[in-house]
Amino acid sequence: MIDSLNSSLHHSLEYSNFIDFTSIAILILLAIACILGNLLSIIVVYRNKNMQEPSGLLMTNLATADLCIGLIFMTTTIIYTWKKTYILNEISCKIRAYLVTITVMVSQFTAAYIAMDRCIYVCKPLHYHLWVTKSKIICLISFTWVLASLFSAMPLIPLHQSGFGRYEYISYMYSCWLDIKNFPQNGGILILIFSIFVGLLMIVLICYIIILYKAKKVHTTIQPFRKSTNTKQQLPSRMVKLSWINKPTKTSVILVGVYLICAAPTAIFGITMTFNHRYYNVSDIGYRVMIYWCMYANALANPFIFGFSHRDFRQTYRSLCCKCSLPCFLRFFSVKQLSPNESLSFTITQTSFSEHRNAFRMKRNPSARATAPAVIGEKNTFLNF
Repeated sequence: MIDSLNSSLHHSLEYSNFIDFTSIAILILLAIACILGNLLSIIVVYRNKNMQEPSGLLMTNLATADLCIGLIFMTTTIIYTWKKTYILNEISCKIRAYLVTITVMVSQFTAAYIAMDRCIYVCKPLHYHLWVTKSKIICLISFTWVLASLFSAMPLIPLHQSGFGRYEYISYMYSCWLDIKNFPQNGGILILIFSIFVGLLMIVLICYIIILYKAKKVHTTIQPFRKSTNTKQQLPSRMVKLSWINKPTKTSVILVGVYLICAAPTAIFGITMTFNHRYYNVSDIGYRVMIYWCMYANALANPFIFGFSHRDFRQTYRSLCCKCSLPCFLRFFSVKQLSPNESLSFTITQTSFSEHRNAFRMKRNPSARATAPAVIGEKNTFLNF
């Protein structure tokens, strides 16, 4: 009997270690991809002036919040899962929980702002640039960060006896945050947090339905005109304005859809466990997956959505990767340095249509080569190897 009990404990311990090692490996990959992807998204918007508009600023703010989640949330979770305890003092644990709450709330609010921004763009395209301006978006983003900072500071105040919560290390989730199972201490703040998440989810869902309905309606309205004519000049000006409605909203629609898929389980599970955690036998890994891993997936998916569905993001991604990979390639394959006289040069010449026509005439009439004017304004680029 004792031998069977020891063997079962040994197998359970091996299974637990396997789960922890697998979680650490997945978390490392997720953290690297999340940090690099969101950092690249911020660089894309910074390099492209035409993307520094209200929608681009909102996407930048979302990428900034997701980058903070990757730097603060994912990296510390890897350490907690590896050590299975908190290695620093209590103050650093509270600071970490405070920063995580800020970034998660800003990410949730920014996703709602993006949905509302696209909804206004689809429903009122002629008034969009009057109602939504860059200065208003900057003020809204600043207000969101300040509001999230003040709200997240509530558990730092010693009012946990009244249900306003207290940041602490939670062993079954390998994290510093609010203990969901301790309702008398954290019930009030948890209900408020998850209620805000549910409210934002409802706003995003309503905007998502309106965007899809409006896009479908415009598509069915313009389709007969597209079949009858090949030019857009014969269409009314409002229909021409709305005829390309699907293209600029595609990124935001996919972004909002992924947000709904990732955030809805977390909000529903959080509210359910806050009230009825004693009646549900949920494992520790279930808490970690439903509370944290859904947010990890959302923070990781956003830069890939930008890259695959937005042409400007995709082109800048490609150019940045080429610029970074070419020097590494040349550094890896060392090339013998030659003198300037021995160097091999390639000339890339930009010519106009008239120059191509003159070259074609000279090829047909060799006698015209002597009287042909010299090409002026050529741009030469020399690549010396």
